[in-house]
Amino acid sequence: KLRGLFYDTVAFIGYPLIDIRRKAYEALGALDDDRLFPVIMTLATSQRAVERTYAIDAMYFLNDERTIPILINALKDDNKSVRYYAIRTLEKMKRTEAIPNFVRIIQSDADDEVRIKAIQVLGNFQSRSAFHSLNKAISDKNPEVRQAAVASLLFYDDKASCYYIARQLEDETEGNLKLQQIKALLALGATGGIQGLKKIMEKEKDK
Repeated sequence: KLRGLFYDTVAFIGYPLIDIRRKAYEALGALDDDRLFPVIMTLATSQRAVERTYAIDAMYFLNDERTIPILINALKDDNKSVRYYAIRTLEKMKRTEAIPNFVRIIQSDADDEVRIKAIQVLGNFQSRSAFHSLNKAISDKNPEVRQAAVASLLFYDDKASCYYIARQLEDETEGNLKLQQIKALLALGATGGIQGLKKIMEKEKDK
């Protein structure tokens, strides 16, 4: 009976309301019906970016190894939302083979929101291969990227980050980030060199 409802349910995987779409994904995933794969692939290759995001969202519920290369390839999609959804889905699936791609995104993606998501995921994965790139991101030109990098590095609990945090602290212009960086140094239990803290104290004294 449930399999007979397959095509009726498939009609909702492109529905505009996310709650309804996801109910459809869950129901179809539970059916474990191989007819779903080509349907998702049609969406994944759509000219419309929004339909590609629907396909990526559905892949989590599909739980099919054939989707992994497609998700990793989507990390290079021209549309930033597609890249963001691909990162999020790979994170939920705990696919660590995507880590080199996340590192590349931190280093070169054109969209800072996508870069921040990759930074957050790498912090959750705590991959040593991403450690250097996360430390470099502490001095990024975008303050939100800097904030995300420090927050992610705290998951590593590695004093080696203190050098990079303290160096950024010397030049940091955002008050909330200065506080975050000082707290991070205290949490990691090392100063990374006292120059950053010293510089802040001198500036405060001159006010």
